[in-house]
Amino acid sequence: MAHETAGHDITHAYTGLFHQLSRAVQDALDKAELNDGLPGYWSTRLDETTSDVLGILNMGPMVGLGVMGYFRAISKLFTGEPKLNNGVPMPYYSRDSHPEDILRGYLAAFTVKLLSFKGADDWAEVIKSETDKDLSTVYLEGNKVDPQKAIRSAEIVASTIVGTKLESLENHSFGEIQNWLDYDEFIVQRLIPSVISMSPPNLNGAYAAHVVAASIEAALSKNADIQFIFRRMINILKSMHDKNPSWGPLFVKHPGNVSRHLFSGSFNYHPWQKRMMSNNANQT
Repeated sequence: MAHETAGHDITHAYTGLFHQLSRAVQDALDKAELNDGLPGYWSTRLDETTSDVLGILNMGPMVGLGVMGYFRAISKLFTGEPKLNNGVPMPYYSRDSHPEDILRGYLAAFTVKLLSFKGADDWAEVIKSETDKDLSTVYLEGNKVDPQKAIRSAEIVASTIVGTKLESLENHSFGEIQNWLDYDEFIVQRLIPSVISMSPPNLNGAYAAHVVAASIEAALSKNADIQFIFRRMINILKSMHDKNPSWGPLFVKHPGNVSRHLFSGSFNYHPWQKRMMSNNANQT
């Protein structure tokens, strides 16, 4: 969800963004002299790569763990083994626009490390250590690549996407515009008791991203009732949706933090106003 809504929906809204970002990523990888086709590999997968990074900036470290669980599950389904894909030799490799699973794990870890909340380093290490468990021989576009070079390239790409000031963003970087802060973590921890029980959630200052992040973290705990947590998450999101004025009958172009307030009162109409309303009613 974060990848699609906070990633693709954002990147495709800015003219010239991909050209500027592609140049920055290519220059950074060329400067590091990693070779092995890594600059070209990442540049052809920049859309999906950037969306991974922006998803984490929007929803925090749980996106990285969610992505890892997702791809391990897919691998289990098709291969019988829940491991991140490291690529396969030619001619069987996939010409996909997404980076290999193993690189997305490292990309997530290095992106989380760049977040602005106190636990960023710890969560980054958790994601990296989980990715390390699945690391083997790496093949990118059918070519065997030094694993350490591949990991280093993911670190460079993450830092470039997060930190590069882009003209299309009025000389701001993505990391300046959106980040995961201690306040976000505070809200997530406050919501966790409500996603594992029926206790009313304190949604003050909370967005959908906080609810989903809290649900993922709760689902990762020992003996978690994942089906209950998922249903509870959906119910909380539905209640937030129902109260969101941007989904109501009043069109709001830039909803921001707007909230709905109901009021009632009596009005003293001028006689000509009463006549006009009476005429309109008769015509109807």
